Parts: sequence; C-alpha cells; structure tokens
Amino acid sequence: RKASTPKCIVTYTFDDGLLDQYELAYPMFREAGLKATFFIIGSKIGNPDGMRSKAESHTPTMTWTQVREMAECGMEIASHGWAHGKYSRMNRMAILDDIRKNQVAIKENAGVECRSFAAPYNAKAGGDGFGVREIAKEAGLDFFRMHQKGAGGKMTAERMNEMVENAKKNGEWLVFMIHGIARGYDAWENPAELRKHLRWLKEQNDVRVATFAEAASFAASEAQRADHIPDDCRPKAWWFFGQTEATHDGITADAEEMKRVGFGGVVYYDQLMLWHGGAGWLRGYLRPGRTQIFSTATGKFAILLSRWRILCDSIPR
Repeated sequence: RKASTPKCIVTYTFDDGLLDQYELAYPMFREAGLKATFFIIGSKIGNPDGMRSKAESHTPTMTWTQVREMAECGMEIASHGWAHGKYSRMNRMAILDDIRKNQVAIKENAGVECRSFAAPYNAKAGGDGFGVREIAKEAGLDFFRMHQKGAGGKMTAERMNEMVENAKKNGEWLVFMIHGIARGYDAWENPAELRKHLRWLKEQNDVRVATFAEAASFAASEAQRADHIPDDCRPKAWWFFGQTEATHDGITADAEEMKRVGFGGVVYYDQLMLWHGGAGWLRGYLRPGRTQIFSTATGKFAILLSRWRILCDSIPR
C-alpha cells in the first residue's frame, strides 16, 4: 500500500522511440504496474532507417501501432521533436515548425494530445537566441524536461536504488533519461538491471512513480496552492540560479528586497557555495518551521530542492 504522502516522485523517460524500448522496457513497466514517458521523434517512427548513432549504424524504431498501444495502456507519449534536429543551429520559426509537426503526428497516429517536450540534444536556445522552452510553450506544450539523470551503459539496479533513496531524503523529483536498452546509444550492458530495479521500486511504499506530465501537473497544483498562502504565513526567501560567485552583501540585498515586496518561495543553490560565516545569517528570512530546509556546515552549505526547482524549469511562465 502506497503512503498517502510520498517522500519523492520518480519519473522514467525514454528518448527517441526505439524498438527496444517497446520490446524490452515497456513490458518491464507493465509487469511492475508502473508508467513511463516516451519522448518520440515523429519522423523516425516506422522509418526503416531508424536511428543512427556511433554505437550502431542502425537502431530500429517503433511503429505508430506500437506507440498507440503504449498510449492506450497508460504510458505517456511525449515529443522529442519531428526530426531530432540541432536546435542550436536553427532559428525560432524552424524550431516551432519542428515541434508543431511532431504534435500533429502524435495526435493523428497515437490518438493523444502531447503535453510534454524534451528538446533534442537537451538544447536550451536556438541559433538566434530564442529560448526553446518559450518556443515549446508557444506551440501549446505544457511541460519541458530540463533536468534529468542518465541511466544506461554500466548502470546497475543498486545504483538506481541508491539514487531513489537519495531523492527520498531530499524530497526531490527524480527524472531518469534512458535511450537504448540492448542496443543503440547508451545501451545497457545488462538490461536485466532495469527490471531488477523496478521490482525493488514496486515494494517502496513511500515513492510515487508518475509520468512526466503527471509529476509536473502535481508541481503546478502545488505552486497554485502556494500562491494562496497568506503573506504573514509565507516563507520569505529568494531564488538563486547563478553560475558565478555571489557575495554576502549582494545576497543580503536581494533577500531584503524580496522581503520588502513579500516574495514567497524557497531557496535553491545551483552549485556548492562557499562561505565563511555559514547559513545562520539567512535563517532570519524564513518563517519558523521552514528553516529545516537548510543544510549547514562550517564555512559552506548546499541546498538541493528539486521538487521546487521544477516549478521554475518545467512549468511554462
């Protein structure tokens, strides 16, 4: 029996629509009674040429009949673009056309509305500087995958189990990204490790396994609920996504300003930050009961709150 409040959410995403994913991974998820998300490339589905990679000159892909079957069994069919082009070399209109063409193909051939998107090569911006997430939103997609953990190659069930346990401790949304199963790009040395992991996961009563859209929808509802928290109960904090060093004075100024305007949220650090004074000085900006989100050590601290990170990165603004 699953706990009413899971400690973490885990999502399994499969890229490219490879035949191995249908023949090997899909049966594993049905056996375990779990759902996954399949990011497919419309132009490759049913294409005799399949996918090509350095690992193999030819990797077979699914047919539309197989894609539709998975959709009817509760798997999420999501978009990985029509042609798997290099968006970093394409302009906004070319990217938009590529995304929309794949949405139409999925609707017509799989019978479902596509809600989630994973950019080819995890591209963040096009060649003309337009953000891919914003373009996907313009195309009508709801959710955008940006942060994920690769699984394949030498990955073992024990290592995946450990990653889930860490997600439990931190209250994270853990997103796995998988390509080849027995062949193709980043194929598993031993695909049986995935089945072993899923059997272990099925016994975890404090983990929720959800498709990408389900998990992101949950995050959206949490964000809406947070918007209705009275100001006097709202945690006063700030967001930090910088890749460069920040100063104590600069952060203090930011926190003061957000406190002034009544900003509510949580703190997220994109990298390990080094300090001389620890985190105690910042605790004053959080209401009682929320200070436990800090992990403090002499001279340095790091905060990883993926459950909230997705509110910024996966949900369109």
